[in-house]
Amino acid sequence: MKLKVATKNDYDEVFDLYNKSFPKHERKPIIMLKSKLNSGKYDLYILRDNEILAGFVITVPVNELNITMIDYIAVNTELRSKGYGSFILNEVVKFYKGKKIFLAMEEVAENTPNYAQRLKRLAFYKRNGWKNTGLLTSGISGTMHVLAFSPITAEEYLKTQTNALGKVLMKLGKMNVSYHKELDEFIQ
Repeated sequence: MKLKVATKNDYDEVFDLYNKSFPKHERKPIIMLKSKLNSGKYDLYILRDNEILAGFVITVPVNELNITMIDYIAVNTELRSKGYGSFILNEVVKFYKGKKIFLAMEEVAENTPNYAQRLKRLAFYKRNGWKNTGLLTSGISGTMHVLAFSPITAEEYLKTQTNALGKVLMKLGKMNVSYHKELDEFIQ
């Protein structure tokens, strides 16, 4: 298996999986993603099993901060629980070795309709070495936990998101970040 840089020929397949994998309120417009990919602000990697798209990951590297955000990661629903997600995460960590890497996942709260799914997703990330930073973000996509391999600050998170979205969309998205010491697995 090999995680490869996607080409424009992969876009239709990737964005079909993207639309199936993420709720509408969490998705950026595809035209924006394509623009960011084409300009080099985002990276897109794909994993194939034979000729079938097994999964993809979209990252936002911010070289001046020495940080990379995993913006989206998805595995084909027919191929889940076969190690593809773990493989993709581990390859991303290798690709961006020496950089802080983080991602945001939806808040795990008992009063959410897909609570069991969120718990399962959090367990998946933790099995792969990710820890809760204690940062909670809120905005148009909902409330999210920020997970990472090493601690990141609210300022680093906001700067990376501003780089990813631009100042106008950051303002429109009404993004807030708060720190919750009791959630911070780096100090426990």
